[in-house]
Amino acid sequence: MMHFLAYQNKEGKLDGAMSYLRFINLFKSNNGKNFIGITEPGLMFAKINNPIIDQKDFEKSLSEEEIDFYLDHISKNVRGECNATKWLLNKLANGLKEREEINKELEKEFGQIWKASDAVINTQRAGLM
Repeated sequence: MMHFLAYQNKEGKLDGAMSYLRFINLFKSNNGKNFIGITEPGLMFAKINNPIIDQKDFEKSLSEEEIDFYLDHISKNVRGECNATKWLLNKLANGLKEREEINKELEKEFGQIWKASDAVINTQRAGLM
C-alpha cells in the first residue's frame, strides 16, 4: 500500500507512486498539520472513465483514454518513469515474455545501481508491468 499510494518518509517528504507520478502532493498548514492534496494532473486522471470502477468491466484495468493520458503525462512530467516504461516495452518487443526473464534483465542492468534484492527486483518489475 505504501509503495503504490503514499507515505511520508523520515525527511517529511511524500513518497510512493502517487507522489512520484505527481498526482498528489503534501503540504503543511499554518498549525503544523500535514495534508495530502490532489494535483491538477491527478484530478484530471481521476475524472477519466475507468472500465473497472465505472463499468464493472474486469477485462482491462485502464481505458484507452487513461492510457493516453498516463503516457502523455509521464513523458512530459516524470522522465524516470517514462524511460523505465520504454525500457520494458523494448524488452517485450525483443522477445522477453516471462517475468523471470524480465527480472534477470532488471538485475543485470540495474541490480548494482539499486543494490537490489530479489524483492526489490520483483517490486520494480511488478510496478512497471
